[in-house]
Amino acid sequence: MTITHLDGTRKKAILLSRSTDTLRVAVEGENDSAILTLMNGTWITESCDPVAIEFEWQSCAKVRVPKVADCVCSKEDASRLIASLLNPGQEVATSEAVHVLSAAGLRVPLQPGEWLTQ
Repeated sequence: MTITHLDGTRKKAILLSRSTDTLRVAVEGENDSAILTLMNGTWITESCDPVAIEFEWQSCAKVRVPKVADCVCSKEDASRLIASLLNPGQEVATSEAVHVLSAAGLRVPLQPGEWLTQ
C-alpha cells in the first residue's frame, strides 16, 4: 500500500492488521508500526494528520495490448526465424537483430546467439 501525506510525501507500507476503522501498518524506513484510524471517511495518523491510502490493487497500471500489425513480420523475417529454429546451430545471415515484444509491449532486440533452442 502507499500512504500519501498532505505535503505530498508518499511512503510504501505493508498492512499488518485491519479492523473496521483501524489499520496497523509497517511503514518503509520506520522502526515501529503505525496505526491509522478512519474518522468520517478520512484516514488519520496517530499524530492526527489526514492521509490518503492507496492499496496496490487500486493502482494496477493498464498493460498495452499489442495490435495484430505489431506482431506480424515479413515473409523474409519469418523464413529466417523458422530456419534458425529448425537449425539452431547455424547463424542467420543477417546483421540486424530480431525484435520481440515483451509483456509490457516494448520491442526487445535479440541477437542470434540469444535465441532459445529447444
